[in-house]
Amino acid sequence: MKTRLIAVSFLWLALAGCAQLVGLTGYSVSEADVQARLNKQLKHWSQDMSQEIGVNTDITQLKVTLSDEQARFDIRGEAALSQLLKNIPLSVAISVQGKPALEGHAIYLRNLKVLSAKADVMGYSGRLGPDSAMFSSWLTRYLDNHPIYRIPDDSPFAKMPLTMTVSKGKITFHKAN
Repeated sequence: MKTRLIAVSFLWLALAGCAQLVGLTGYSVSEADVQARLNKQLKHWSQDMSQEIGVNTDITQLKVTLSDEQARFDIRGEAALSQLLKNIPLSVAISVQGKPALEGHAIYLRNLKVLSAKADVMGYSGRLGPDSAMFSSWLTRYLDNHPIYRIPDDSPFAKMPLTMTVSKGKITFHKAN
């Protein structure tokens, strides 16, 4: 009887373990999750950019769009151009696109391209010229060193090798073979 109880207990534990592994077939992160994480960093982005390019900058809005192995960021903000001790407010809107890359358990945005860069200043609305290259250069350096998402350390996926796919509205992680 005791042997039978041990065998049943062992079988029960084995089945429970298999059930847990079935639950680990995939892990998804929504566009909203990525955006919420990045929105918490906007103040830091603004401070870092202000120091790097020497223009007082306040990034006020970020929209993340995920689709077809790409991520697009639509960024809006304000900058203050100094002209003879007077600050001139400048509204900027920049759209960039890049390829999310899984490195370890963090996602970085690589191969960044500026899709559009516009500015509104004192009634003038038009394309940003050299400033968009400066912004793109700063953003590329920043995103090279700061992931757009990191798998939480307490996740079962944090302890295993992974692959990743990016599709409309989400990033999905799978256990690597």
